[in-house]
Amino acid sequence: MQMYPTVVGFSHRKTSFELLGRIAISPAYLPGMLRALRQEPAIGEVAGLTTCNRTEFFCLARSVEHTRRAVLHGLSELQCMTVEELEPHCMALEGSEAIRHLLGVTCGIDSLIVGEFEILGQVRQALDTARKAGTAGPFLDNLFVRALRAGRAARESTNISRGNLSVAGAAVALIRERVPDLAGRKALVIGTGDTGHQVVRALAQSGIAAMMLTNRTTGKAQTLAEQMGCTPVPMERMVEAIAACNVLICATAAPHYVVLRQMVEEAGAPAGGGARVLVDLSAPPNIDPAVAGVPGAVLLTMADLTGIAGRNEVQRLEEIARVERLIDEEMAGIESWTRTFPVQEVVRDFRRSMESVRQQHLQRHGRRFDEETLQQVDRHTRSLVDAMLHEVTARLGNLDPDTPEGRHELETARKLFTGGANGKPPSTDST
Repeated sequence: MQMYPTVVGFSHRKTSFELLGRIAISPAYLPGMLRALRQEPAIGEVAGLTTCNRTEFFCLARSVEHTRRAVLHGLSELQCMTVEELEPHCMALEGSEAIRHLLGVTCGIDSLIVGEFEILGQVRQALDTARKAGTAGPFLDNLFVRALRAGRAARESTNISRGNLSVAGAAVALIRERVPDLAGRKALVIGTGDTGHQVVRALAQSGIAAMMLTNRTTGKAQTLAEQMGCTPVPMERMVEAIAACNVLICATAAPHYVVLRQMVEEAGAPAGGGARVLVDLSAPPNIDPAVAGVPGAVLLTMADLTGIAGRNEVQRLEEIARVERLIDEEMAGIESWTRTFPVQEVVRDFRRSMESVRQQHLQRHGRRFDEETLQQVDRHTRSLVDAMLHEVTARLGNLDPDTPEGRHELETARKLFTGGANGKPPSTDST
């Protein structure tokens, strides 16, 4: 049964940030979700991309409807939500549209902050997680590598990322709207991942007087603090650190709230008076929404970045068009590759099957030969397999997998060359 590229998920384009926060999957739970989806008979490969403004699953599947049902069911169980809650906000694409979506995401034109750099690392992490979980196969591996290459090219050949604007930079710009003069102010950054790094750099460039840094892993906080001239603070002293700061930015991947209302209440008013601005860039949210009710506390979330994001997108419309043209060029190459992929897959299965037979016979009869003769037999049988594969590849190359006839012939070849629908290699019982 032929499979197609699909993507199903949720993003800021169609889903509220409140709901995105509830849907977001902690990195600790993502591999389990990927493996559960991969166990679905209709899904051959799967990778998951989860950021502060999207949770999406890219699959090689029999149809987008198979993917959509599996993702909705999996998320409803994992996040204790109903399918009815999720379904109206779900995006589902198949074929070329799914591939173009991945390219748009990686090139930064589908981001909340158009042109931001973080998404490249997040897509790379999505592929790495899928590889380690054993759910990424040759199709998604190749597709993601091509998308990452396109993402780098977009930033090198256009000005889509001019000014190095990022989610972290937008957060600091948002803080400046509330606290115009950061000189003499003190910030607390929670989290040392990619976004945490970006936050620290953006704050350092903003003229903030001092920064404190904390993380669940003390060693990581210590290392980054030394690199950036921050003061490391143990998580156990969180209330004390909150009391000392005027600005707090949380960018962690914890599956629970890290900053609680009680902590902010105990911390009291910030030194020097004025409001204490807290920004939550985490997915799922890591600052208790009840913090907004504490007198003197101003809580900002991803939803509050939309104003800055909108202005940024308008400023980059010309560059977005240039990136879209680049994506058109990349799509031509990818579509050519995807048309031949089913054939390549059959040839790969045939090679694996024939090599298995070859190795079994060598092991069974190898003791009859001396070392030199055995090496000659190995070379000759390898050449024989290569010659057979060449002939098979040439014949299959004339098939069109996009037509019903081509798909039927390809499926017949798959069953013939790999020993049947069960995918087992041909028997080697005969001598």
